[in-house]
Amino acid sequence: KILAIGCGAGSNTRRISHWFPDTIVEGIDNDAELIDAALDLNKSSSKLLSFHKKDLFGIQPQVVSNFGVISIQTMSWVPSDDLYSPIRHIMSLNSEWLCFSSLGFNGKVDAKIQINDFSSPAAWSTPYNIFSNQNIRASIYNRIQHIQ
Repeated sequence: KILAIGCGAGSNTRRISHWFPDTIVEGIDNDAELIDAALDLNKSSSKLLSFHKKDLFGIQPQVVSNFGVISIQTMSWVPSDDLYSPIRHIMSLNSEWLCFSSLGFNGKVDAKIQINDFSSPAAWSTPYNIFSNQNIRASIYNRIQHIQ
């Protein structure tokens, strides 16, 4: 089983499902509109592909087993004061493997920027996180040491 965290409208999750046609692939996102779009866009896809509205922090480690986790650019958009709490939670799921991508920086500094769009009457604002590759490696190493 592959759990795709932050699947959005499901395009990458569908691609993963095509690459592994005999594997159960579940996409989750906490945005109901994006999950509705994923369900609509993937009606004719594999029966092993599913999409659900779930929050990352609502997934309990003992509920899932024999699976891998993938997260494509999700961590960049998490509006958390603690940038590493989502990563620590993903690592606590005890998956057999983990793959995530995000914008990284080779220094020891993490950055959180605020993106603002004032170009339309419905102005919006969202955080964008840039992770220190060194801090990510240290977090993963510490988790591995904790498991052993």
